[in-house]
Amino acid sequence: MVFGTRAARLRGRAFTLVELLVVIAIIGVLVALLLPAVQAAREAARRSQCSNNLKQFGIGLHNYHDTYNSFPPRRGGTGNSIVSTTDTARRSGNYDRKSAFLFLLPFIEQQPMAQQIEAGNASISIVPGGPAGWYTNANWPPHRVQLKVIVCPSDNILGLGTGVGKNSYAFSLGDTITNHNGPNVATRGVFGGSNRCKGFNHITDGSSNTIAMSERVYHTQSGFRAANLDDVRTMTALEPTVNTNPGACLAWMTNKRYIPSAQVKGRFGALWSDGQAERVGFVTVLPPNGP
Repeated sequence: MVFGTRAARLRGRAFTLVELLVVIAIIGVLVALLLPAVQAAREAARRSQCSNNLKQFGIGLHNYHDTYNSFPPRRGGTGNSIVSTTDTARRSGNYDRKSAFLFLLPFIEQQPMAQQIEAGNASISIVPGGPAGWYTNANWPPHRVQLKVIVCPSDNILGLGTGVGKNSYAFSLGDTITNHNGPNVATRGVFGGSNRCKGFNHITDGSSNTIAMSERVYHTQSGFRAANLDDVRTMTALEPTVNTNPGACLAWMTNKRYIPSAQVKGRFGALWSDGQAERVGFVTVLPPNGP
């Protein structure tokens, strides 16, 4: 009798199947309600980190200017005229292709890497100052290192951490449309060629009204090909009349996608050490997120 009474009490305390299903349903509703909030909080944290990265570059640019009385070149270093013309491996100089990221390394808490590049590597014939910006051989680690400060956590970069180092940020060329590369280029933006570096004295309308750097959407590296409804933010289109009619670019897109007849190319963000405009630069001719 005692055991029967206790068993009856235990049965009275147990969940029924209906109650269990109700609890599971409530938990499911709560998860559905909370998940968007959690995702939004995570994205807010990623966006905050992205802003902090750009802030760090802003501080780095100011410190660089304090040291050299100018901003770094977007593309600079050892010019083509003083390196070997038979150096097919591009190790006897950097061919004026060091990106501004490399110049800024000591000012974004990357002094050891900067020292490694300046020392070169005599055992593999790499001169002090480093090889060409596009030299990606595995025997030269600096160009293959992925620095966290150079990528936005929200950017969906394929192959991040493998192969060569990639970047989410770019240097402003202003509204200079063509002929961006070369040591003597004087762009209408902050960053020009290695022989035409600019300082605060060149920013006549004030630094608070001038864009220095920006985030730019990454795209997997691709040479010229027919567009496949590519996002206009990720590719560059071939437009012969762009230097006289920038608005012609708009004809190559519909609904923020390049039309199939467009010839497009994706180079941005695929190699942070190379100072070519298509890899580390952007222009301000058209509004943000345009073609």
